Amino acid sequence: MYVYTCSKYGSKHRQLRALTLLDALLANAGPDLQQALSNELLLERLRILPRDPTVDLQVRAKCGRFYPMWARNYQNRPGFAGYARLERSLPHPSRQVYP
Repeated sequence: MYVYTCSKYGSKHRQLRALTLLDALLANAGPDLQQALSNELLLERLRILPRDPTVDLQVRAKCGRFYPMWARNYQNRPGFAGYARLERSLPHPSRQVYP
């Protein structure tokens, strides 16, 4: 019997898609989207995501790929400092296992 599990923040597929869409929005965001994307509640959830044991490993792995890239791309972009700091929320590499 297949049991569909869905966390408070959506299924694994939805979380993966949301991260991909967020990456696309960040890459193409104009000044109008800058305020909406710098939402502190969104940034807090993104900080928790890679360390949450209830989050699927594929979602955490995608965070492990996106966060360092965002740190490099947005470190000098005004209004996106929160995304540049997300890399600090990743688990220590020696303790981290990604698929």
